[in-house]
Amino acid sequence: MFGNTKKKITNHQMSRSQKFIFEQDENGDYIYEIGVEAGQIYSSLTTEKNKILNPEIVENLDNVAKCLGLKDSLAIRIYSPKEHIADAENIKSALNNHYSRQIAKVNWEIGRYMRQAFFTLLAGILFFSMYVLLKTYFNSNWWEIIDIVSWVFLWETVDLSFIARNTKRLEQVSYKKIINAKISIIPTEKKTKIKPQGV
Repeated sequence: MFGNTKKKITNHQMSRSQKFIFEQDENGDYIYEIGVEAGQIYSSLTTEKNKILNPEIVENLDNVAKCLGLKDSLAIRIYSPKEHIADAENIKSALNNHYSRQIAKVNWEIGRYMRQAFFTLLAGILFFSMYVLLKTYFNSNWWEIIDIVSWVFLWETVDLSFIARNTKRLEQVSYKKIINAKISIIPTEKKTKIKPQGV
């Protein structure tokens, strides 16, 4: 049912002309394939205890996950020399650790947005109250300026609470797709290069 299904998505995070074509596996997961040569999976900064993925792989996965819909799931196939097959669990662990840290970072940023939104809301209410008082009880030319300032703070509250936070929520969803992705390490004899799948 799913084997012949393809999905073409324009990735606006990259070049406007860049398009990805995904095929679905038998479970309905969208397949993304990466080819790597020996020694390309990990960063040069990796250690035995702290496996750090190649930034190029991470960048490709980030872009791919952002292309998928909210309900779409991902299957990652890594075509690699045979020596990486025994390292499959370390690769999966490195992916999980990296994107768990990214999710924690996003959660912290969402919390910061909400704290900022609280203070900008208070400032907006304060300036709007001053505007009402000046306009009602005092003959002052300052009320127009204070009115503008109050709405600037109130709009900033809306931006932080809804627009900026929603952007981070979508980023969080894309990271969770990668953590929950089914990862397969497929041996290959020929040399391959890391490159985005698509046309």
